[in-house]
Amino acid sequence: MKKLLSILIVFTFAVIIVSGCSKSDDTTITNTGGNQLPTSPSSPIPSNGAVGVTGFVTATWSCSDPDVNDTLRYDVYIGSTTNPSTVVTTGTLNKAADLGIAGPNTLVYWKVVAKDNHGGVTNGPVWSYRTAP
Repeated sequence: MKKLLSILIVFTFAVIIVSGCSKSDDTTITNTGGNQLPTSPSSPIPSNGAVGVTGFVTATWSCSDPDVNDTLRYDVYIGSTTNPSTVVTTGTLNKAADLGIAGPNTLVYWKVVAKDNHGGVTNGPVWSYRTAP
C-alpha cells in the first residue's frame, strides 16, 4: 500500500509539472504605454474613386501620431492592381507625393505607409482614381 501511495504521489506531481509546461496558442500582447502607432493615412486627394483626373497628379493625405513628439515619414506606392507595389517615394516627411501622369482612362491605385521614429508602422488603405478619357 505504501508503495502504491508513493507511485500515485510521484505520478500526480509528474502530471502537474507536465501540464504546467504545456504550450499554449493563446498569446496576448498588450501595449503597456510604449510607442503608439501612427493613425491610418486618410483624406486622400485625389479622393478615393475620383474619375476624370487630368494632368500631373500630386497626391496628398492626412496622418498623425498619438505620440505628439514622434516624427512621421511616409512611403508611397502606386500601381495598376489593388496591391500597388511600385515605389513612388520612401521616407518623405511631406504628406504629399508626385504620382505623375497616367494614360487616358487609366485606373490608378495608390497607398501610403506611415512610419514613426520608434518603429511604429501603419499601412494605409488602398485608394484609386481614374484618369480622364
